[in-house]
Amino acid sequence: MAGPEDWRLSLWWQLPPYLGAIIVSAALFFPVAVIYRLYLHPLSHVPGPKLAAITPLYEFYHDACRGGKYYWRIQEMHQEHGPVVRISPNAVHVNDPEFFDELYNVVGRLDKDPKFYRMLGLPQSTFQTTTHALHRVRRKPISKFFASSAVPTIEGIVNSNLEKLCARLEHYRQSGQPVSLSDAFRCFTTDAISEYVLPHGYNLLGREEFAASYNQQLRDLGIVSLWNRTFPFLLPLSMMTPRWIVKHFAPPGALETFDVQMGIAKQARSIATSSERSDRTVIHGLMNSDLPHEEKMPPRVVQDAWALVLAGTETTAVTLEKMVFYLLNNRDLLQTLKNEIDAFTAQGGNLQSTTALRRLPYLNAVVSEGQRLAIAVSGRLPRIDSNITYVCKGIQIPHGTSISMSIAAMHYNPDIYPDPARFDPERFLRPAEKAHSEAYLVPFGKGSRMCLGKEFAITTMYLALTQILVRFDLELFETTLKDIEMAHEMFAPLPAADAKGVRVVVQ
Repeated sequence: MAGPEDWRLSLWWQLPPYLGAIIVSAALFFPVAVIYRLYLHPLSHVPGPKLAAITPLYEFYHDACRGGKYYWRIQEMHQEHGPVVRISPNAVHVNDPEFFDELYNVVGRLDKDPKFYRMLGLPQSTFQTTTHALHRVRRKPISKFFASSAVPTIEGIVNSNLEKLCARLEHYRQSGQPVSLSDAFRCFTTDAISEYVLPHGYNLLGREEFAASYNQQLRDLGIVSLWNRTFPFLLPLSMMTPRWIVKHFAPPGALETFDVQMGIAKQARSIATSSERSDRTVIHGLMNSDLPHEEKMPPRVVQDAWALVLAGTETTAVTLEKMVFYLLNNRDLLQTLKNEIDAFTAQGGNLQSTTALRRLPYLNAVVSEGQRLAIAVSGRLPRIDSNITYVCKGIQIPHGTSISMSIAAMHYNPDIYPDPARFDPERFLRPAEKAHSEAYLVPFGKGSRMCLGKEFAITTMYLALTQILVRFDLELFETTLKDIEMAHEMFAPLPAADAKGVRVVVQ
């Protein structure tokens, strides 16, 4: 009679040859991979958790499974192991403010980490372009639309949409009903950037309750983006879903989100296939440029449009909402700012001119401190230098390594900004601190791959903050720090699931 061992052996020989080979290969590969990554890998000398060195599933667990918690785990790693830690088999994270310039403030040699940035599902967009050479080609025709010379045009579009926002807020003043400024700001920034990028904005400012369900659904997609790093088909697949399925089976706000994204695609595709050549919008300018023909194909143009609108929405809105919250939560600071603005207008100052507003020292300090605390881009920024081997705090980081730093860690570093969680605009005014505070303020990153939309964002912040504070008296309504502080890091700083955002009563 055959024993259990004979039965198992018999079953083994009945397996298809290729399946047996796969099983044997997997059984051999895993221990070999573990030994290599722990002891023979070029990063084996870099401290950090062994599981992080062995498998990218460590990051996947803390980010995708726990809902954007790897940022905090990385901070714990730094406390345990020092300023340079290995966070994945081929990646390190650095928490050394002096290293930021060395890594990022360079021209034309850094690639983006393709595995990290595929979270957006837009591989043909300028933002997600990995190689620095191709990125330079793609960025050139659209960069002129976001240069300082374009600010007067940007101001026109921002001020136009700001009038619509203020008109809506006036209705809330008359009704006495509380309003979500978080949703209002997201509608405002979406309308402004979409009108600049495409022929037609989306008039979210005209939607009921400031498109609350749409805004929530867009933020909920953050968790999908974290899963998309490991399973890069998820976001593209979601955009291929038939509309009727979204309408009948998706959660509230999904259909609105779907329609907005499809509308962006329709406009971009229409421009890409049109014979019109002009610079009246960003996408028109892209098509009117000397880019090679393959760079003007409709699918790539659509992805650039999506990326530009997305990037120009959440980042600016979250900074505005946090600035307003901190000011309303400290009436003395608010009054100091209002006094400066009142003196400015009394002397004939133009509230619709960013150039004029940026001459106001306290307003500058408020905007700087708001950007510091908002950390609108909360995710780490991985770069790969294929030629340079770096040395940080005595630890060698070989060329070809994915190296990242976090703006959040810079902005909340107590050695740079004492009592970093406190909203203190004076730190950008006090003579002993001003230069130091400004030197480490990096909300848009640095170098040739810093945020393209810096001027658009700054223009929007200055105009919106000043005009809203001049036109309205606002009181916080059932809003606490929990409603705005980051609880989930999904490249954007998302609050807790039950957070209500900044709600105010308009007076």
